Order: sequence, then structure tokens, then C-alpha cells
Amino acid sequence: MDLYASTVGSSDPASKKEKIEKEQSKALFSANVVVILDALAVSWGLPVIPFLVLDLGGSSVTVGSLLATFAFCNIFSSTLIGWISDKVGRRPTLLISVLGVGLSFLLNAMALNLRWLFVARASLGFWSGVGSTSRAYVADVTTPEQRTAAMGKMGGITMMCYGLGAPLGTFVAGLLNSYRTPFLLSAASCAIALPVIIFRLPDDKKLRAELDEMEAQKDKATSVSGDTSSATAVTGLLPGAVPKLILMYTYALLNVSIQAVLMVCLPLFFMSAFGWSAQVYAFAFLFFTMGSSITQMKFLKGAVNRFGRVPLGMLASIGCLAGTSLMSLSAIGVPSYPDDAGPIAGPYAAYIFVVGIGFTVCVGGFSSGITTPSISMLGGSAVQGRLMGFQGTIEVGGRMLFQIVSALLYEKSPFHAFLLPPSAYAVSLICIVMVYFLDLGAKSSALDMR
Repeated sequence: MDLYASTVGSSDPASKKEKIEKEQSKALFSANVVVILDALAVSWGLPVIPFLVLDLGGSSVTVGSLLATFAFCNIFSSTLIGWISDKVGRRPTLLISVLGVGLSFLLNAMALNLRWLFVARASLGFWSGVGSTSRAYVADVTTPEQRTAAMGKMGGITMMCYGLGAPLGTFVAGLLNSYRTPFLLSAASCAIALPVIIFRLPDDKKLRAELDEMEAQKDKATSVSGDTSSATAVTGLLPGAVPKLILMYTYALLNVSIQAVLMVCLPLFFMSAFGWSAQVYAFAFLFFTMGSSITQMKFLKGAVNRFGRVPLGMLASIGCLAGTSLMSLSAIGVPSYPDDAGPIAGPYAAYIFVVGIGFTVCVGGFSSGITTPSISMLGGSAVQGRLMGFQGTIEVGGRMLFQIVSALLYEKSPFHAFLLPPSAYAVSLICIVMVYFLDLGAKSSALDMR
């Protein structure tokens, strides 16, 4: 029997609340399963793309162009997918997006030349809206008090699966001596996600309606008792949300700078500065993603409860500024590429670098963890898809921009490239401080809700 049919008109509020909470738990669990499968699908084949390109007769320029093709298409599609999910619902949008992504990975695995490989990556970029739509789904099926923990858990799971999928995909490719096998695993992951969405993921609109009804009853009870502090549910943007949205989107844009530097500059820097191999980079990447995951999954909720969301964002920006500054100090005098002289930097520089980047990644988990729920708090259910979709657009575009800029700076020296993240974090600190003062000027702080 349908939960919602069985609860309509129920004379037992406690029983109805229990059933809604059970359906809510099912919704969050199923959404996280979909995100796990999507993150694995994306990361299985990511490390072998350069080798597949070279196998098809391409060059390093072709690799860069291929990655840019995905990002370019995703920039334009993320907001569109978010708008569609606001109109037709999250479940149908997730279903279409996962199906499109799965077929794109299948085409990627079957591509016999570079032209079809570019078509596959462009298609993948166009349909890749699972992450932003899943975040919008979580915003729909949670209350504001639950949202930080739920989104922090989803963000941590995503990072963990990215870290695990890349080395596992590389291992499978080497074991079977095929650069195409990881993309078949990606298509299989999407195929597994489809029945989860169809049969296990509750309808977000029905569950949202039930939660709104429950909150309305709670508001009615508190107003009868004389407590009028409860916020009225909204469906569009909150009053005064636009300047905060601009600042929070800028904050999200600047926080992806460290990811761009890690992806573009770190492998070569490890070799030229410390003589570390590509395998060390793979394990380091896994360590970094695990650090961010643990921060978001285990410590985010407690930190938000203690400091508040916006003050925690300020502390995280200060911590990341300090950590990335240590990274840049360890890169002074290091050449861009390895030479016959061997590693340039001494052991103390390596210690400083590892401490700096480890601290940055772990503290950066707080920055990532507060960004999405903070943006979500500024609008109601009718605009969540667009809010999350535009955040995805901002982050993908920012990542592509910072990758280009960091690559150009790295040609000059690693020190110049590693100055980019602390500069970005300094500006992000200014943005989050401005949000804090905007909140102080408001009657109630939407962003600092626990």
C-alpha cells in the first residue's frame, strides 16, 4: 500500500510521523546508493583516458581537449537539467540522466577512433546531472535541521568513491590489458542504478508534501502555544537571497582551485621535487579524498552545531589559506619538470608539503560541506534543482578555468602555480565574511540554521 494513501486522514499523528520518517530514511539511503554508483561510474575510467587517447593516435593536446569537451558541455547542461528537475521532479530527471550517462560510457568503451571518443565525452558532459539532481532531491526530502548532515554524508560518500574508483579502474585495466574495460564497468554501474531509481527511490514531490504538512502542523501547534518563531515554508527564493547567493556561488567557485592544482600540477611536482612516482600520486589522491570524506561524514554536523554554518565557513577558509601557503613555500626553487640532477627539494620540504596539503584537504571538507546546504537554505523546493544545477555549472566551469590557469603558471614555476590556491582562499574568506555580515543585518539567519 502507498505510504501517502495510508497516511492521509490518519488520526494518529505519531504513527503518521513514524511512517514519514521511515520513508525519508529510505529516500536518503537510495539517493546515496545512486550517488555511489554514479561516482564509481565517473571514476572507473578517469585515469586511463590519456592512455586510450594515445592508443587511438592522439597527443597530450588531444587529452586536454577531450577533458575540456566534457566540461564545456556540462557547463551548459547542468543548469538546464536543474530547471527540468524543478518542473518534472527529481526521480524522472535522475532516471533520464543515469540512462544518458550509461549509454555515453558504453559509447566511450566502443569508440574506435578519436571522433567517436569526442562524441562520447560530449554526450557524457551533457547528461551528467546526477550529482546536482541528487543534492536537490536530498534538499527536498529533508528538513533544514537535517540538511547539513544529509548533504555532508552525501558529499563524503562521493569523495570516497572518487578516490576508490580511480585506482580500482586502473588495476582492472592493467589486469585485463584493456583501456576500454573500465568504461564498461562505468556503464554497468549506471545499469545497476536504474532499478534503484525505479523501484527504491521514493517520489520526492509526495514526500515533500508530507514533510510540509508535518511542518505546518508543528507551526500551528507552536503558534497556539504562543511561539511564533517558526519559519513559514517557502517555495521560491527567500527575501534577500540574491546577494548571499552571489557570494556563496563565488565561494564555491574559489574553493575548487585546490582540486585543479592537484589534478594538473601535482604529479609532475612530485617527480621534480621529491622523485616520487605516479603510483605515489595515486595513493596520495586516495588519501586526500578519504580525508575530505571523513571530515564531511564524521565531523561536519558537530562542527556546524558548535560554530554555526557561516562561522565554520570562515574558519575553514582561514585553515585552507594556511595549509595552501605551506604548500607554496615548499615549492620555492623547484623546477617545473624533472631533470638529470634528480629531486631538488629536501626531506623537510616534503614534510612541509604533506602537512600543508593534508591539512588543507581535511579542513577543506568543512568548506565543501557547508557550501551546498547553505545555498539550498536560500530557496524552497520549487527552485532547488536550479540552485543545485547552477552550483554544478559554477564548480565545473571554475575547475576548468583553474586547470588552465594553473597549467600556464606551472610552466613558469611550481611556486607560481601553488600561489593560486591561497590567493583563491583569501578571496573566499572575504566572501564568507560578507555573508556573515549580511546575516547579522537580517532578522533571522537562513544560512546559520542548525
